[in-house]
Formats: sequence, structure tokens, C-alpha cells
Amino acid sequence: MNVINEKRLEEGDIVENFIIDSFHKSSGIAQIYLVKRLGTPDMNDDKTRRYHQSRQEQEKVILGNQTFILKTLKYDSLTDTEINIVKKFFDEAVILSTLNHPNIVKLYSFFPYEYEQIDIFHENTKKNHEIDLNSKLTPFTNGNNKIIVHNYAIVMEFIPGNTTLSTYISKNRHKKNIEEAKNISQQILSALHYAHINGIIHRDIKTSNIMIHEKKVKIIDFGIAKITRDLTRKMGQNLFSSRTAPPERLDINREVDPQTAVQSDIYSLGIVLYELFSGHLPYSESSDDKQREQWHKNKSKNIPEISDVPDHINQAILKSLNYDIHKRFIDFKAFAEALGVWDEKHFQSIVIEREESKGKRRAFAALFSFFICTVFLVVIFFSYNHWKYSEYTHNGDQSHMTPIKPGYFIMGSNRYSRESPMQKIYLDSYAIDKYLVTNKQFYEFVRKTDYITDAEKNGGGKIQDKTGKFINKQGATWRKPYGQESDKIERNHPVTQVSYNDALKYCEYYQKDLPTEAQWEKAARGPQASIYPWGFERPDKTLANYGNPQGSTTPVNKYPNGASYYQIYDMAGNVHQWCKDWYYTGKRKENNPTGPEFSDSNQRVVKGSSYNESAASLYSSGRFNFDMDYSSVVIGFRCVDRN
Repeated sequence: MNVINEKRLEEGDIVENFIIDSFHKSSGIAQIYLVKRLGTPDMNDDKTRRYHQSRQEQEKVILGNQTFILKTLKYDSLTDTEINIVKKFFDEAVILSTLNHPNIVKLYSFFPYEYEQIDIFHENTKKNHEIDLNSKLTPFTNGNNKIIVHNYAIVMEFIPGNTTLSTYISKNRHKKNIEEAKNISQQILSALHYAHINGIIHRDIKTSNIMIHEKKVKIIDFGIAKITRDLTRKMGQNLFSSRTAPPERLDINREVDPQTAVQSDIYSLGIVLYELFSGHLPYSESSDDKQREQWHKNKSKNIPEISDVPDHINQAILKSLNYDIHKRFIDFKAFAEALGVWDEKHFQSIVIEREESKGKRRAFAALFSFFICTVFLVVIFFSYNHWKYSEYTHNGDQSHMTPIKPGYFIMGSNRYSRESPMQKIYLDSYAIDKYLVTNKQFYEFVRKTDYITDAEKNGGGKIQDKTGKFINKQGATWRKPYGQESDKIERNHPVTQVSYNDALKYCEYYQKDLPTEAQWEKAARGPQASIYPWGFERPDKTLANYGNPQGSTTPVNKYPNGASYYQIYDMAGNVHQWCKDWYYTGKRKENNPTGPEFSDSNQRVVKGSSYNESAASLYSSGRFNFDMDYSSVVIGFRCVDRN
């Protein structure tokens, strides 16, 4: 992973497998660059231009002449809330990368990356970066008066000419061409209909998000607003354009209703098509944001018909702009039919590509009728999205287990040397306990096996005294975690005072295993490289059990808001958790790492954090190490399914 020393990337900088050609432009939330793809040299390709990485001996080349767009988030222009929303766009990119339609811009790659930035003590920059280490940048100091910033990048298709529909309308305002406008409308409707049947809603349709090159339409910025489907309008309002915003989106107290999302898109498209066919907006061009919003919210607004266009086009556009969301078209197909641009053959030409976990794409031809193809696409989409919810009950200890889809994730950080390096890791599919192993489950294990734990053999385990120091406590076992006669274990709390040996015996008895560190960390961070299990938001007491040195454990299902991307509970706070790996530091294997085969240290990895620690301990990349027979009141475990 390359480290970039400037806030804006420069020509020749490398991000993942792409080299910066030039800075392209800056948008509201992103810096946009033109890039070329790097790869292994093809000695038979005379057109290949060689590029020697300045910090590596390995030789790489620019593959071909194709130019791509690379976008990186522009943190300094966003509020904390907007950052937390926009970061989820890169999770949505997982879905967008499966779409392949001639009128939708292609998304080729998406990934997190990091770079060094800002000497925080430098006089000229300090005023702009009064750094709070828990701030929206989530930076970590690297010991050299620099901060490590975690950012995200997406690589997309480059559209030559940079002509938006807005530019096209301005140039052709006085040269009305109905047939050309209908052709453009058909392409837009084709793309939006295709996306809709695959479960994707645009929610930011406007002329500046539609590109035209040689009469071919490309819709860009898919999914920006779809990520707000679980948020209120108020939380996402800065991401909407007042130019085309439907009235229901302008009510700050109104929840976003996924059931009517397509009708909201139809309204926005109605504004776009009105401008396309007429050459002007249905309201005053000089109106400001507040005036536009008032126009959209006016239930009885008088929308003039477009002159010199067929009546059916006028009526279709006016229907799409109805204030009553339920009186608009039911879908984009109905809109296209009303406009007279629905072409069954055109809309059947749909091909889906899925990017395989190792970077290869598998193409699916549209071999079936339109109906069968539509059902097939919807099934694929929902099976992808609901993978993480397909829990099952383990036959052994009756635990709830969650399957984790195979693929890449980001492991480690540069926060501390023991967590370094930050790597892209591939894991096969596996299933992990949704909840920590409870006292009740461990009791059943002991009842069936007469198992004696290491703490019981050693006369006790570790507890924390009033000064915060961990001390040996006689009689502290899983039955009496604090070594007090008055101790009462709660059935649905995580079992503690169990060593690595104890945890492994439990897992093996039920044909399970302890998770590897990589399995644990992927279940905690998800595919979008979250800092915390729940995402990027700073911790609070609704998310985890932490920050109480004199406290205790809580029920394993108490914090649903703090669950990870895969809905795994207590991956931060409550208790630390044993992993299978021997403890080691340094670079990991890139595929299914399991740690070294043996170690002289006799210590295993422990992940997570506990109720007695501060918010600073809740990062998912955190790791510790303890002897295999070590038992503590703040360490528990969970299992993975061997099958």
C-alpha cells in the first residue's frame, strides 16, 4: 500500500493498482482524478509503457491506453453526519459493481486506502487541523508528527468529452429535436428500469448526473441517496438537489419510505425530461434553493404544458410530476410506455456481470425471456443482500450462527506496530457465533462433560482491583468470576474466567472451533473496513458496554445498535475474546491467514475489548496476547462452525 504525502494526489502517485495521470476536477464530496491501470508487464505488447515504482524494485507497467476515473472522498468539506452517510456508498459499490448496462457508468473497483497527511504541529496548517484523535478523520499518529488518514476510493468508467445533459440542453435550447429527445429519454429510462428491477434506486437524478457522448447516455453517481434508505430525510438532506427533489423528500420530519422510492425517482426524472423537451425548467431559472423547494412543495402548482410536443409526452411528464406520490407511474416501464419509447427488444438487452472475489468477472448472458431474466436478477440481488441475515441454529450448543460471505476485507491498522500492517485479506466463507458463549451454554457443557477449567485447577483467575490493576484472586472461576461467595452468574451474560484451553475444549466438544484472528476481525469490520463494528461513528453508551472499571458484563444481546455489518454482537466492549492464532506481529498471508504453525511464546491472540476499558479500546483492529492457561474476568469467547 502506497503512502501519499499530500492531501491532493499528484501525477505518478499510486493508489492500489492505479497510477494518477492528472487531477480532473473537484466535486462536492470528492476529488476526481484521471488514472491508468497498473499490472504485470506484457513483454509482447509494444504499446505498454513501463513504470518503475520509486520505492519498490518490482517493475510494473501501465496496461493499455484506457483512462479511468478515480474518486476519493473529500473529508474537509463534509460534516460528521455526511461522512458517515457517504462512507456507506462504498459498501453500496459492492452491489453497483454487479451492474452492467450500456447506459450506466461502469464501476470497476472500490477499496479503502490510507495516506500520511499534515504535520499537525506545522504553523501554517495547524489552524485548519486542530486534530481531535476521535474526530471525523479518524486519524492515527505515526510517530513522525504526521497523521494516517483512512480514505476510500472508487474507480469508474471515464466518459470522454465531459458533456452533461445540462450542457447538452443549454447548447440545443433553441433547436428542438423531438426524436433526439425521445432517444435520450429511452436510454435514461432503460437504465433506470434495469437498475430498479435489480433493487437499485438512484435518488439523485438530475441533468448533471447524466452524461452524453456521441448521442449515447451514461448515468453516473448511482446509489448516492439509496444509502439513506434507513435514515430520515433530515439526516440526508444535504445530499439532495433542490433542483429535482420530490416534495416528499423536502419534509424534514418524514421518514424515507423504501416502498415509494421509485416514485420519488420518477418525479426527479420528470423534472429532467421537462427540461429536455422544453429547453427550460418548469419553474424560474433564477430561483434559489428555498424558492425551488417551495415550488416542489406546492400541492396545486401550475405546470405549463410544453409547446410543440405531442400531447402524450406532455401528459406523461405532468403525471410524473404529480404532488401525490401514489398518482405517479408505478415504475419506469409505465413511464416509458406513456412517453411512447418502450421497446421490448431494447429493454431485453440486459447483461449482468459479477466481479468474482479474485478480481475476475463472470458474465451472464440474457438467455431467457424478459420475465425470467427479471426474476433471476432480483433473486441474485436479494440473495446477495440477505446472505448476512441467513442465520441458523447450531445443532450442538444451540447457538445462533451467522454465515460470512467469501471475499476480501481490510485487516490491521497503523495505529500501533502490533496491529500493523494494514492489509487486504481474502477469506473463504465461514459461520461465526452471533453472540458470545454464555454462562448457560458453558454450564451445559460442564454438566455433560465434568470439565474442570484452568482457573479451577490453578485455584483462581485474574480480577481487577480498585486501583485498576489485575491481580490473582483465589476462588475466581467461571462459577464465581470475582471470587466472592456472593457472586451470582447471569445465564445470558458471557462466560468469563475461561482460558484459551477451556474455550477450545468447549468448541471441540460441539464440533466447532475458535475463530482465527482474521475471521474474527472480518466479522467485526465487515467489507467496508469499518473502524468500529457499527461503522465509523464515535462510540457512545448505546453501542457497547465499556468505560466502567468497576462495572460488570451485560447480556450478550443487549446492544443491537452496536452490532457489526454482519449483525454480530459484542465485537467491541463487554469482554475480550480468544482467537485460534498464536500471537505474532508482521505481515500476514493474503489468503486465509491462520498465524504461525507454532510459537515459543505459548501465547494466543485475544481480540475485542471489555466493559472496564475506555472508548479508545473499541477499535476492531486492536489485539492482545495471553498465555494459553490465562483466565480473567474480562475474557470470554465465541466459536466458528467447523462445517
